[in-house]
Amino acid sequence: MSQKLSQWTTDLSISRKHFVSIVFPQIKFWFGESQLIQVEDVKNFYAELLDKEAGIDYFIKDNIGLRPISARVQLNKSYPTITIRESRTTGAITELEKLIKRVDNYYIYPWLHIQAYVRDNQLLSAYAVQTSDIVKYFSDKDVCYQQKNSFDGNTFVVFSIEKLKAKGVHVLEFCNS
Repeated sequence: MSQKLSQWTTDLSISRKHFVSIVFPQIKFWFGESQLIQVEDVKNFYAELLDKEAGIDYFIKDNIGLRPISARVQLNKSYPTITIRESRTTGAITELEKLIKRVDNYYIYPWLHIQAYVRDNQLLSAYAVQTSDIVKYFSDKDVCYQQKNSFDGNTFVVFSIEKLKAKGVHVLEFCNS
């Protein structure tokens, strides 16, 4: 296994652990009486299909049904933003490219994108926006900007929470003061 793949696998494992044990228990009130069902990195045909082909990391199950979500956990600092990968130096397809194709062509995709920030096993903040709003505003420079990682050259679209709200986008927020 390459060093980059090994680091990605480790990061994914940490992110998943933090989302399940730290983030979701703190934001569960957003969804009422509900249960988190993991899809990402579950070893069965259907879970792998939903993860890899639809970008679904988890389902939130309530008394009405299932809501597919994607989740991103970043460590150490909190920003009032949601980020989504726009390009990779490897040329591999990114989350944003997949979402645009899925939303525009009526395929299955996560209903909600959740971004959380954790430090020392404490949730600092979390934000959630409907995926369709991410696709709608990804090219609106009044709402977002592009950021390039200096260490790997990958780029992200960074969405300002305040600017999304100014456009009328409904944002779920959790801030631990």
